[in-house]
Amino acid sequence: MIIDLGTIPEETQIREVYQKEWWDLGKQDDKIQSLVSPLQVQLKISRAGDKFVLKGGISGGFQVVCDRCLQPFRWDLDAEFSLFLALPPSPTDQSEVELLDEDMNVDFMGGERVDLDGIIREQIYLSLPMKSIC
Repeated sequence: MIIDLGTIPEETQIREVYQKEWWDLGKQDDKIQSLVSPLQVQLKISRAGDKFVLKGGISGGFQVVCDRCLQPFRWDLDAEFSLFLALPPSPTDQSEVELLDEDMNVDFMGGERVDLDGIIREQIYLSLPMKSIC
């Protein structure tokens, strides 16, 4: 789902339910094999000066591969996340800047149109445990 942040009022909420086919359209990998129950996504986007705050929650069931026995098993996800969306800094500014801890939650956009599907997939992968054990 692509949204245009330029058309968003001060705050907006998005609720979406993704079916199994949504995950199958993405790139296949070895870790997450499929979506086995509908993926519930709740997002709240609000303006914060020249940035946008994106807070959300994701819940659903996935089929993943056990890292110990290599057999598939069901992994249930129920995660919340928060990040900032900002336009990249001006290319004319070549000075180095030290990043702070809070800067690690900033995702730079290429423009005012943002692909929320990519952000949702990224948050799913970030929620995966280091080792998935059945």
